[in-house]
Amino acid sequence: MLHELSIARGDGSYTTMLQKIARADVRVLDALLIAPLEEQERRDLLEVLEDRYDRASTVITTQVPTKKLASPSQIPRSPTRSAIE
Repeated sequence: MLHELSIARGDGSYTTMLQKIARADVRVLDALLIAPLEEQERRDLLEVLEDRYDRASTVITTQVPTKKLASPSQIPRSPTRSAIE
């Protein structure tokens, strides 16, 4: 999904792609954070999660040990942060 958003940004279809992602009833983000995210990828992910907040289900899976995940206090205040607290 993040790769698709990067391509969409380059070809001018970014907004359309975000709308398509937001419309899905359920979105599964599998194996998230297996590799470090670039700054733009983090922004894209936050945009997707905020667009879906209170509207549709998003399932996130990861193989990253919980000790290595950011604590809620390290995540900037946003609707997404509220959802994980």
